[in-house]
Amino acid sequence: MILGHDLLVPNEDTRVYREALSLVKAK
Repeated sequence: MILGHDLLVPNEDTRVYREALSLVKAK
């Protein structure tokens, strides 16, 4: 579900989304 949505969102949106995940993983 997340991967499918990731393909639909703009590149900038995807970058911000991945940065958010990185921050969560860092914690």
